[in-house]
Amino acid sequence: MRPSGAAGTHRGFFWICVFWFSIASCFSANDLVNLQTTEGTYAKCGDNVILTCNASSPQPWNLNIKKFVWQFGNTTMCQFGADQDDDQFRCESTNTTFNRTIFLTLYNVMPTNEGNYLCKLYSTSGSWNGGSQLRAEECLESTEASSNENYAECSFDGVYPSGEVHWFQGDTNVTEEAYTHKEK
Repeated sequence: MRPSGAAGTHRGFFWICVFWFSIASCFSANDLVNLQTTEGTYAKCGDNVILTCNASSPQPWNLNIKKFVWQFGNTTMCQFGADQDDDQFRCESTNTTFNRTIFLTLYNVMPTNEGNYLCKLYSTSGSWNGGSQLRAEECLESTEASSNENYAECSFDGVYPSGEVHWFQGDTNVTEEAYTHKEK
């Protein structure tokens, strides 16, 4: 037997409201969080770099965070709430009414630290991610130079990115006549 009249209409209206509320909740979950990361960063070799990932909400924070991390490749470098400090990096977290932030400080940046660092946030309401590209530059471990009346020579170790040596005698560029040897 089918319900009739007002009772059937109310049940139908109830289920339509539940349906639309469920859809609205799904679509508005991504509006709950704005994830911002440090833009592309250039660092001199040997410098320290801080990568920041800030998750902000327009209303007081009520998301249930399952995972909030900085990753490099397949390695989790930093996790929200698990602050750590060692000889290669430091991980710090802050927690305020409207923001959750994780800071990844890389010590003594070298070419091996270059690449894309990903910030990922997973909650019961959705997931968000952002990235920060790190580039190392001006790397130089050591230099040597010597000269006499007949020749001049120089050597550079630990140069990144690779460069070119240009030779001048007075104002004249003599690079073409010079012998250059590169080791990889």
